[in-house]
Amino acid sequence: MDNVRGYFDATQVRAAGLAKQSYQTATPAELKSRIESGQVDLIDVRSDEEWKSSRIAQAEHLFLGGLPSNVAALDVGKPIVAHCQGGGRSAIAASLLQSAGLEVINMTGGFSAWTQAGLPIDKTSAHVACKVGLAIS
Repeated sequence: MDNVRGYFDATQVRAAGLAKQSYQTATPAELKSRIESGQVDLIDVRSDEEWKSSRIAQAEHLFLGGLPSNVAALDVGKPIVAHCQGGGRSAIAASLLQSAGLEVINMTGGFSAWTQAGLPIDKTSAHVACKVGLAIS
């Protein structure tokens, strides 16, 4: 971090005409009813420790590091909402999912925004459901 060689300026990339795609974003409040009704699949791309401490009940855990090799196992029948703790890792996940041809929505603000909005979370340690069998107990 002390030897920064450059930076990425998204505004300049767009101005140069290099930005070719974007994906949907939505707040936790906008997504809550769609998640609870099953209209979308929710994946949590956080680490195992973050996942084990608390999670959104409807979420399935798919750690970001394992996402590229497991995209084919995801259900393409409905949109996928990706979330992490604050929105950065899920933005990467959304990009990867979109490049694989999936309809994706990045939850803005991630799990932090979900909890700050007072939306329900699951803190039970016994809950280890995981997308494509990547849970570590």
